[in-house]
Amino acid sequence: MKAIIVGDNLVTSEMFLSRSGPLRDAGYDIQAFEWLAPNRDELNRRNLNVERHGPEAEPPPEGLEGAVRDAEILLVHMSPVPAAVVEAGRELKAIGVARGGWENVDVDAATRCGVPVVHIVGRNANTVAEFTVGMMVSEMRNIARSDCAMRGGVWYSGFVDPHRCFELRGKTIGLVGFGAIARRLAQLLRGFDVRLLAYDPYASEEAVRALGGERTSLDALLSQSDVVSIHARLLSQTEGLIGERELVLMKPSAYLINTARAGLIDEAALLKALQEHRIAGAAIDVFWQEPLPPESPWLQLNNLTMTSHLAGTTADSFYCSAELVIEAVLDCLHRGEAERVINPEVLASG
Repeated sequence: MKAIIVGDNLVTSEMFLSRSGPLRDAGYDIQAFEWLAPNRDELNRRNLNVERHGPEAEPPPEGLEGAVRDAEILLVHMSPVPAAVVEAGRELKAIGVARGGWENVDVDAATRCGVPVVHIVGRNANTVAEFTVGMMVSEMRNIARSDCAMRGGVWYSGFVDPHRCFELRGKTIGLVGFGAIARRLAQLLRGFDVRLLAYDPYASEEAVRALGGERTSLDALLSQSDVVSIHARLLSQTEGLIGERELVLMKPSAYLINTARAGLIDEAALLKALQEHRIAGAAIDVFWQEPLPPESPWLQLNNLTMTSHLAGTTADSFYCSAELVIEAVLDCLHRGEAERVINPEVLASG
């Protein structure tokens, strides 16, 4: 039996191989490929292109289509898996994606071919949740701005407006989306003694209440929250979820945090709201164009904390990703578990 792994700059083939003991124990020989970019910026560009336009937008590793013909398992992280690769894998029994999303895999082609596509949920939940807390505190307490000023030789405190510089304690935090990352964030925020609101059409009231929160509508969350943190998935129905109307609902003293996907927010609407100081500030890890060009208006704002798409980036989460996707694929193949299968109908038909 044969398994193929495709590493990239973040989850490398070495990381996959270091966690591949269960595959070898199950009798699989492993062949490794790489989907490497010359640098992180180019990797991000390729990944965003695939996320926006599908797995046909970027070429897979050379030789993968031929190698997959006699493979039973294909494991990837960011590498695209277009229809041609899926259809070439006549012996494929599972495709594993070492991330929460699956935009890089042609799931329709896999479904037509009867191949389950397995993803992992929550692999970087703690990583992103911890980062989100850091973004909240950094923006509300001017940590990044103070650091930047001091490195420029300026001991400056003029940006500290006592009416817009808050502790988290006692504030209302609104979570837009209540999946694995938001739930971990809710656990972390308990230590700050906050009131927690959550909006997610797919989360039950019991699940929100179990973590000390209140399930509410999006409008109510926006109008009541001192901090709004975005954690929804980017789908056709959630694109532009936060637009001009929603930003108007927010308090003038409120902060907006986005460590999810840029497309969840209307770029022009948020830029205008910050330029006009209609909300207190924002902290953003994901942008509509990455990397930002030197002339970007986002770079001119004094009420914005920016990071370069770092929220999910830790060695812990990458090693965890490799381990979890191998476990999930073997659970699917040998124990019939469908919880992490994106197209479970192929299991029923098989």
